[in-house]
Amino acid sequence: MLIRLMPIPAMLVSAMCAASMIACGGEFEPAVAPLSSQTATEYSANASVIGVDASSALDATLSTASQLVQGMAGSLNAGRKQALATSSGALNCAAGGQATMTISGASLLQELNGQLDAGEVYQIAFVDCRGAAKQAVLNGNVTMTVAKSSGGVAAVTLSTTTLNATLPRGMLSFIGSADVQRTVIPSDGGSDVTTRVTASSLTITTDFSGRTGNFTLSDVNLTRQASYSDAGLQSISYDGTHSLAGISAGQAFEYTVATQGGATYNANGIPTQGAWVITLPHQIVTTSVADGTATIAVGDGKDGNSDRSFSVSTVLLTAGAG
Repeated sequence: MLIRLMPIPAMLVSAMCAASMIACGGEFEPAVAPLSSQTATEYSANASVIGVDASSALDATLSTASQLVQGMAGSLNAGRKQALATSSGALNCAAGGQATMTISGASLLQELNGQLDAGEVYQIAFVDCRGAAKQAVLNGNVTMTVAKSSGGVAAVTLSTTTLNATLPRGMLSFIGSADVQRTVIPSDGGSDVTTRVTASSLTITTDFSGRTGNFTLSDVNLTRQASYSDAGLQSISYDGTHSLAGISAGQAFEYTVATQGGATYNANGIPTQGAWVITLPHQIVTTSVADGTATIAVGDGKDGNSDRSFSVSTVLLTAGAG
């Protein structure tokens, strides 16, 4: 008996391929569930806080170290041997606490001149140390390598496995290295400070009001601008990008964060104005802040369209970070 096989229609082949991608040699791409409002809020909270607070902590570390260097020369005992001359005893920090420092990498005269010099390497141990700006309480050890220092500009690399900084929101602990450049311009009754922080990867643990988080901050390129008066820090703004990875609600996440024209914060780290965009593998979340309210728009796709939006107060938003 002759059996004739009829050709299978193309539409049926496509349907069969969709049902069994292995047989057709393709890759199955499962449907992506819409991002819940709760998860979008958590992502927005961490996007608005982790990179910002990390930049503030590293800025405070460089600022405080610079102040200690200025006071170190006077604290050294005259007549000590050169091998010991650049190891300090306990130094008092400007607003409380202590630190010890060891300097290497330059001539004795440079190491004792009370200022940062290119090529110097500082080993610093902080104990409840708080700088003159009263931004952060620092603990732990850090290695600071000076790349440049002149005309109000200091550029260093900070490396640590034990540094932690307590800010108004809570504590951040650091493992890794970051390049920090700080430019100070005096103004009437204060100063304007611009700090750029770049890093390939930093491991950060946060403790905000009992909430503990573990994050990897990578591809960091953030610029911090701060205004100070005699009364202390007045305002802060941030601009730039970074990537953030961690675990939220038992699920691993990774996304990039980019500010849109910069974001402004008050002295306590609460955002007051601005916007940033969170880009996930399958969604985009845009957060806009004004008048104490954060509006969060979620797009379930990368076509730039918002599928839904909702609002929360900026206080509640940042309280959920960490």
